[in-house]
Amino acid sequence: MVLFDLNGADAFSRLLRHIAENSTSRNGAWTLRSGGRDLAVVLIEGGRICWAAAPGGQRRLTDILVERCGIEREEIERVCTECRASGAPIGEALVKRGGLPPAALQSALLEHTAGVLLELAQQASIEASWQPHKGRGYDPRYTFSFGQLLLHGTRRRSTTDLAALERRLAALCEPGMLGLTFETSCLPFRPLAFYGVDSFELDALPELFAFTSSLVENASQTDRPRVIASLGTLGLVLVLNEPTVRTLIVGADNASFSRVLARCARG
Repeated sequence: MVLFDLNGADAFSRLLRHIAENSTSRNGAWTLRSGGRDLAVVLIEGGRICWAAAPGGQRRLTDILVERCGIEREEIERVCTECRASGAPIGEALVKRGGLPPAALQSALLEHTAGVLLELAQQASIEASWQPHKGRGYDPRYTFSFGQLLLHGTRRRSTTDLAALERRLAALCEPGMLGLTFETSCLPFRPLAFYGVDSFELDALPELFAFTSSLVENASQTDRPRVIASLGTLGLVLVLNEPTVRTLIVGADNASFSRVLARCARG
């Protein structure tokens, strides 16, 4: 058994960090308990989170699929019955039947899993027991890195137009780049939009924000809106410092940054 201490600021990030540090490249399930009662089960495959379930807790995945994707509840229940017998993942079975687009399943699973973990983060501490297994072969598209869950969970509380920020970030970035947009009014770390962060290390996100904050503070008043610096093996980082948000674009060379800057100039 492992004790996850969640006391202090940013309990959600602390919970994810505990799970990540104890789940590297492992296949199995965490049973999470507090005060003698079961809170949730978190399934891990290849060091990524596949699923989180909390009895009587956050909204069920079924509710999210019905509300957002228009799937009939009876259809989901039929597939659930079949999957319990076959051992197949329920969401993937719905996709194979043609009634659910892959992107919709990914979004619903991310929302469900982040919701369960956010509720768990309200505990002061959690007793965690690990049960290894061989892995059932989840499609990687429907599993999540700890960085993805951190970004999704922390940005849920923002009232900013997130869709607009994501469209802008996608328009600025190129394949192979890492893009992050942070809310600067809620320091030290509130990510709002992201691009290409699927495999990025959880620990690196707040550290990257802190590093670029120092770049902005040390830049001249004239240079502060746009700062470029080197991040070693990650390549260059471009910092776009705006009134309420800061956008970081990482991992490109001078030529590609020139194209990014040209797109910035066009608005």
